[in-house]
Amino acid sequence: MILQRIQRCISTLAILATAGVASVASGQTQLAPVEPVPVTQTPEDDILCAYWASAALGSMEPDDPRARTLTMALYFYLGRFEGQTGKPFGDPLSQAADYLDANPALLSGNLASACIIRMEDLTKRMQDWSAGK
Repeated sequence: MILQRIQRCISTLAILATAGVASVASGQTQLAPVEPVPVTQTPEDDILCAYWASAALGSMEPDDPRARTLTMALYFYLGRFEGQTGKPFGDPLSQAADYLDANPALLSGNLASACIIRMEDLTKRMQDWSAGK
């Protein structure tokens, strides 16, 4: 069921998967938000970002080097959701899929920007930590 939803989103994510995610994976450039996006960190935001990562991942070949970044993002967001709510992610992820399928512009617009910004922030914190900052 989720796979069918992901496949329906592939066309929406084609530009994101080739441009935005590549910038995140390379670490060389940053994707600017389409419009100002507040970086929230609620469980609901986490489950939406998990679906975004899952949908983007579903549009790639398994050996695509960007897939590792998206896999990390998917696990990060699912772990945050379960850690904050104490609930399994299955039903909420299905509900997020239904919502985003009904609002596909969010996957490549503000939601994608917010999710990418949050992952870039995590990457920076990890780099700072490893550099002893």
